[in-house]
Amino acid sequence: MAMAEDMVMTEESHDSVEEAVAQAVTRMVKLTDDLARTKVHDDHDWFRNLLVGILISTQQNYQAVLAGVPRKPTLACWGARNLLELRVIATYVLRSPDNAVDFLDDLAADTREFWENIAKVGRFAHNELIAELRATAMREDEPLKSLLLRKATEEEQAGPDLDGPEDELNKAEQMMTAFGVDRGRKPKQGSAIAREVKESDRYGPRYKVLSKIVHPTSLSIAAQTSAGSLDELMPLINNEAQADMLAIFYAVEGHIAAHGIGW
Repeated sequence: MAMAEDMVMTEESHDSVEEAVAQAVTRMVKLTDDLARTKVHDDHDWFRNLLVGILISTQQNYQAVLAGVPRKPTLACWGARNLLELRVIATYVLRSPDNAVDFLDDLAADTREFWENIAKVGRFAHNELIAELRATAMREDEPLKSLLLRKATEEEQAGPDLDGPEDELNKAEQMMTAFGVDRGRKPKQGSAIAREVKESDRYGPRYKVLSKIVHPTSLSIAAQTSAGSLDELMPLINNEAQADMLAIFYAVEGHIAAHGIGW
């Protein structure tokens, strides 16, 4: 009987925690909506948008954890890893105006890297197409062989169509110049941000654990062949994701209560 009562109390306690978390999520959604609609001075508009983006990303990744825990461990770990990164980012940008501006400067660097690599993808795909056309031609008889070789030559002479990516890359570089951002700037990695806010002990081991499941490692591939092999990990993933989500929400909520949209 005592054991049964203990089990009931445990279930009630669990329900209470889940209810409290659900209420916090509801408050976070409302805060996000209210913040997005708040009129702010132009000087603070970028900071407001940054906070809204952090909150939306937090909601989306927490939903991924909730969806993944029952049946999709990789999805749960993906969402949890993103929440871990969002937690150190939120801590960093809320610590000082300089930190927030520094993180915003990563937008230009991220954009430049994005379009640089889109262009590289375009060049590689174009060269691969030419090589495949020629390789296929060598396996075919006439007239298809000549047709494929002619097409490969035409593609080679035309070159890859990179007008769009190169235009966007130029815009990103112009933006960096306009805002005084170093053209060679590299976006900060999560591990570097974690070091700056003294969160490496939290970030490093957990990021490694989650990445082992998210990426196609030998471990994650082996787990696919053994049903339920990651089930015992899921309560921990869920609890840590809840903690990160709440930490982000309370940090943003507390900052706005104390300082408004600014410092």
